[in-house]
Amino acid sequence: MVVQMLTFTMTWALVAQVSTQQHGPSGPPAVPTTVSARPIEDLSGRWKYNPEQSVNAATGRLETARAANDRRGAGAGGGGPRGGGGGIGGGGFGFPSVPGGLSEPGNGGLAGGGGGGGGGFGGNLPPSVALNMYQLSRDTLRDLMEIPPGLSFTVTESSVTWTDDLDRSLTFPTDGRKQKYMLGAATFEARTSWDGPKLKIDIAGPNSLKLNQTLFLSEDGSRLFVIIRVGQPEKGEPPTGVNRVYDRVK
Repeated sequence: MVVQMLTFTMTWALVAQVSTQQHGPSGPPAVPTTVSARPIEDLSGRWKYNPEQSVNAATGRLETARAANDRRGAGAGGGGPRGGGGGIGGGGFGFPSVPGGLSEPGNGGLAGGGGGGGGGFGGNLPPSVALNMYQLSRDTLRDLMEIPPGLSFTVTESSVTWTDDLDRSLTFPTDGRKQKYMLGAATFEARTSWDGPKLKIDIAGPNSLKLNQTLFLSEDGSRLFVIIRVGQPEKGEPPTGVNRVYDRVK
């Protein structure tokens, strides 16, 4: 099947390279050629996850592909039932490298993923403490990377309220100040601000976990793009994260 590529031009450094191509079963690219200049208020409303356009940023494959294999018994990941608030399985990518020396056996990927997780905690810490720190970061990332099948947003002059399909709401002040949040079992801090028409959320979790989200609309306002990056990629390595697409619910 040939699908016309949605391309994009973005200044955000972590999303600087997109190739123009036709594609097959590996899944379509997920981002447009231009960032919409629509008013920020247009983010308000309800949005539905598009699994056919949402991809793993490192591989270009559909974010839900691994979870679908798991449900058929073809994979070994554990993210199917967990990801997406019970609706859609996780996308599959490795845990980011962290300083130290402990790597938990058999846990190369998160949320049903099979990526190559690296590094780990360790140093002079007792193994049990280091493992607990690793698991805390892993579990936090898993919760933050769940795929909500539905999202809704309410935009005001000073904040954006994000509500998922489980009616869990988070209100982000958009003045860039740091604030603490809890989502599921995840506790984290975030700074949120508008960069023109793009909403940027910089998240800091336990044990130096870093996650960045950028949200913006298509030119006609019918689609929402959620670009998520975890940590900082090594030079020459693909980014860790996902490019998600949501369609407006009318």
